[in-house]
Amino acid sequence: MGIPEYCRFDETGESHGARLTGDRLVGDHYKPIEFLEFPDGSLESYSEVLDLEERVGV
Repeated sequence: MGIPEYCRFDETGESHGARLTGDRLVGDHYKPIEFLEFPDGSLESYSEVLDLEERVGV
C-alpha cells in the first residue's frame, strides 16, 4: 500500500491482541511499532512520519 506507518486502536484489545498496535513500513515490509505502557495504563510511541511522541491515555 505504501503507507509509511499506521496505528490501530481497539479499546478492549480483543480484535488485535492489544489496545493499540501499529506498523511502520521498512523497505518492502511492515514492522511492528513499539509502544511503551505506563503504570496508569497509558501507551506511548514515536511517530517517525510526524516526528512526534504520541501518547494515548486511559
